[in-house]
Amino acid sequence: MAVEVLEKLKSSINRGVTAINVKTSSTLEKAKLKTQMDTINNEVQRMMTAVGEAVYLMWQKEDRDLSKLDEHLEVVKQKKAEAAALADQIAAIDARNDQILGTGNTDVSITLDAPVNQTCSACGSVCAEGAKFCRTCGNKLTQD
Repeated sequence: MAVEVLEKLKSSINRGVTAINVKTSSTLEKAKLKTQMDTINNEVQRMMTAVGEAVYLMWQKEDRDLSKLDEHLEVVKQKKAEAAALADQIAAIDARNDQILGTGNTDVSITLDAPVNQTCSACGSVCAEGAKFCRTCGNKLTQD
């Protein structure tokens, strides 16, 4: 009986450490990506201000040839695409965490024959389908 309790305690601690490791590494990854995204968004803001000033100067000179701005606007477009790609990477990290830790809805395609939830063998909690760990006790779930 005492050995069983110690094994459960050890298992629980291991699951907690795993969850902390996953969350810590993900937080660092996301912080790095958010910093890059902020840098790009600041560049875009400066570029848009410069384009606005250029348009105003063109208007003052009654120069209506906006094709001179095409190169600048293409760079802005490219930078915005880079920021969107970084946002997608952040979302992918969140999705990966949800799958590893069994949080959130990781599978939006549900068939009528497939079970929606699974039960933790350690504590009996209902866990999301595809979860690798129980949200309640941290027990590693068996994939049938």
